[in-house]
Amino acid sequence: RDETGLHEDDGIEILFDPNLDKSNTWQKDDIAYHVNAINVILDDRGINSKGEFDNTWNGQAKTSVKINGTLNNTNDEDSGYQVEFAITWKELGLVPKAGLSLGINLAVNDRDDIHLHYRYFDYMGLTVFHNPSGFTELTLIE
Repeated sequence: RDETGLHEDDGIEILFDPNLDKSNTWQKDDIAYHVNAINVILDDRGINSKGEFDNTWNGQAKTSVKINGTLNNTNDEDSGYQVEFAITWKELGLVPKAGLSLGINLAVNDRDDIHLHYRYFDYMGLTVFHNPSGFTELTLIE
């Protein structure tokens, strides 16, 4: 858990701005989860006293990963991996109801050891993922 550099591995990131304050900085209510292809988790909430993402916080989200192929075997061709992610409304500090809105960002990370570089795709086009001002708005309906 909370492995340094996990964001540079094959995996996903899910980031939440529960209060939808759209701040340019990471706030106490903001939550991030990184889940790699072997289900190692790095999570953080807010900023610690050193001004760093507080990854001493450990969330309660449930995750599961299924690899479609093999891991680190260059002699075959893989088709990817699937990640299941579940978080409680309580952890987000919210009560679900029609019309409730929160900020969310999703990213996919790719470590390509063959070319010795890290690539990512952020669905909001952000280069700094922990930036709620660039998150999309998720609104619940009936």
